[in-house]
Amino acid sequence: MMKIGSGDPILPTRVVTGLLTCHKKDCGYMYKEEPRISCKTFQKQELVIKDITDKINQAKGVVEKARFAVELQKEVDVLLSCLDYEKEKLDCKSCHFIASLRKETANLIIKAKKLA
Repeated sequence: MMKIGSGDPILPTRVVTGLLTCHKKDCGYMYKEEPRISCKTFQKQELVIKDITDKINQAKGVVEKARFAVELQKEVDVLLSCLDYEKEKLDCKSCHFIASLRKETANLIIKAKKLA
């Protein structure tokens, strides 16, 4: 739990893709940001990744969430192994950063299943 601004706690509520959410609708920190990475590979994968992320968020148990997390890992790996990757391009850096965070999130969900 972390506190932002007014001291109200912000609790993570779901796996996110391009969203910053909090537990209160009126907290001022809920907004939707569309992808701005100018890359056809990223934009194609983003649609698939958002769909899987929605499935993870809607899943009831950790076993079901982990099943979707495995799918998420595979789709994120497409971005992490992109043949057009250029380490100096900002879009590529941003894409890899986002993909790395998503992969780590998927890994944590899978680990949680193993602990359950």
